[in-house]
Amino acid sequence: MRSCELHAIAIQDRVLLGGRHTDRDYAARRGEVFVVAVNCHEPGGTCFCVSMNTGPAVREGYDLVLSEILDGEHRILLEAGTPRGVEVLEELGGRAAEASDRAAARSAVDGAADRMGRTVDAADLRDLLADNLEHPRWDEVAQRCLSCGNCTMVCPTCYCTSVEDVSDLTGGTAERWRSWESCFSLETPLGEAGVFAGMRPDHLALLARCARDAAFDAGAVILREGDPADTFYVIRQGTVVIETFVPTRGLVPIETVTAGDVVGWSWLFPPYRLHFDARAISLVRASAVDGSCLRHRFEQDPVLGYDVLSHLAQVLVERLQATRLRLLDVYGSPDRG
Repeated sequence: MRSCELHAIAIQDRVLLGGRHTDRDYAARRGEVFVVAVNCHEPGGTCFCVSMNTGPAVREGYDLVLSEILDGEHRILLEAGTPRGVEVLEELGGRAAEASDRAAARSAVDGAADRMGRTVDAADLRDLLADNLEHPRWDEVAQRCLSCGNCTMVCPTCYCTSVEDVSDLTGGTAERWRSWESCFSLETPLGEAGVFAGMRPDHLALLARCARDAAFDAGAVILREGDPADTFYVIRQGTVVIETFVPTRGLVPIETVTAGDVVGWSWLFPPYRLHFDARAISLVRASAVDGSCLRHRFEQDPVLGYDVLSHLAQVLVERLQATRLRLLDVYGSPDRG
């Protein structure tokens, strides 16, 4: 492990071991870990550990630390940081390190610090991030995001987990599974949406496999009446107005929806054509779910289909009721032609 990785582990230790509620599973695994670290002598082009005071030299949190010395004779300098490290070091043999060995190792680390690929000004970093939540840079990153969760897998400040109870087909065996959870997986925002609250975790996972991230600027048309209905959107941020065309009146607003609501349900029924327009009033971020992908999964798994449709049925009822009331308002008023 490198010094930056050991500092990441230290953050995990502080969260999972240092609080009032110790994570016993993490503590048991952590206590058995034998850490072999490596002093970094060749930084990458994107490294900036010097700016964060987290490298390139390994200073703590290790049992053994290795330094590869290429100056003169090729050799490895090993240093123990714990009694367990000393025991292993004694078993390995080799000659005692000389002052020239230590000097060469220090020189290699100092050289790596001087060749650091990037620098980061960490002053007021927390406030800087908080003040730029809507910066265009985040949209640039989101455009290439695959929602794979790898960023949260390596981020030392991401430590959320999920628990799922699983049984076999006979019901005779039950297990509780704990897995790493990422707030950037599509399962998280879909599960937090009011319409899908309480859905089975395995069904949410299948739903997420048909989904992708989507964003719309204010004024953008999300759905257009008459177009093929192949996608529905779970709104995560922003406001969307649902409209329909009325002769002599043009587009008439039917309903306004916000975070947690669903836009588009015509993908459920033939001929799979949109019955309403949907337009972003503000910047909208949403999970776009492929309706044809989901219909295919329904055919393979009717229980999944029932679960999803039972959650969406309330949306259909509310949308139809809103449409009826709005059209009564349009056509029922004597002064509205």
